[in-house]
Amino acid sequence: MAYLDTGNLLCTLLDDATLQRRELARRRAGVLRLTSGRVVACDPFVNHDRAPFAGPAVAPGAYPVDVIAHRDMPVLAALWLRDPAGIDAATLQWSPALLPGQDAGTLADDRFFGYPVDAGTGCFMDADAAEAIAQRLAQEEDPHADYYNHVVAGEMRGQTLDHYPMGDGSAHNVVMFLSGYGDGSYPSFWGLSADGSPVLLVTDFLAIEGGDGRDAETIRYDAYVDGLTPEHADALAKLHAAVVADDVDALRSLIADGPAAANDVIPGVGGTAIFEAIRLDRPQALEILLAGGGLPPVPAVALGGISGYADYARRLKKPRSAALMGIIEAARTAPPGPTKEAAAGETRAAGLLSRLGRWLGRR
Repeated sequence: MAYLDTGNLLCTLLDDATLQRRELARRRAGVLRLTSGRVVACDPFVNHDRAPFAGPAVAPGAYPVDVIAHRDMPVLAALWLRDPAGIDAATLQWSPALLPGQDAGTLADDRFFGYPVDAGTGCFMDADAAEAIAQRLAQEEDPHADYYNHVVAGEMRGQTLDHYPMGDGSAHNVVMFLSGYGDGSYPSFWGLSADGSPVLLVTDFLAIEGGDGRDAETIRYDAYVDGLTPEHADALAKLHAAVVADDVDALRSLIADGPAAANDVIPGVGGTAIFEAIRLDRPQALEILLAGGGLPPVPAVALGGISGYADYARRLKKPRSAALMGIIEAARTAPPGPTKEAAAGETRAAGLLSRLGRWLGRR
């Protein structure tokens, strides 16, 4: 089917806290004055005379424009035709914004009709604003003047600009924004309510997927952290503190009694207690954490792209101590240590055998 990332489009409706968690942020770009109701999305410096979209009808009025930014760069632009607080995301239908003569049914997989960008900027404007841009450019004495360098460059100091070609207070404006990470062709989509009326228009600059600015590694890590119980997270924090302090007694107690395990990823750290013991060069701590077993695989949810503990220790700029490297080399050929569940089972079994022996001795 044709390109449609509903996760991207729906993220325009997320609250600010959820956006921040996804490494995104909302910014108000301006308020668009629609005098005719004919909406244009284009590169204002290259094709400001682009045709307006072929419906649906939009009533003249003033409508806010937001951008969703990732690392300070707009990745989505939303023209709000209705108060976002009153929009039911669950019932929204998405329809490609098309020019007259375009047919979405002719599009192959992941194809779309978009507007071309050659000056790194997109915009929303009313069709009437094109004439205002032409009039403003005609006022320049240089016959070779271009709109960006001779008109807008002095105004656009950030990623967005609410620009009035004929000056503040005039009838027409153009709400501009940088187009994601550069030039290209970018699609727009109407968000339609259950009755088919337009509630917003979104341009997708194809810079994120699924409405999330995080990479796959960070998404996995955050999901892992969200799944930890408060008790487990607290135990991992204490385990980390014990490694940092090189408190071997606390480490033994935590490993034996707490829910935390040596190869669990520690929230806020991104690595495990084993990783931290290697990073901080704590031979005694590492020996306790490994419990005489081999080096376990690095958990998939760990951050940093580490392929293995031994490789990490060898690649550090400052060589680790001979004591720590000796423990690592010995652990490379040893079988993995017992899991917490297995260790608990062995303890229970030992207790049962001891009680059985005492009972037999009394017979």
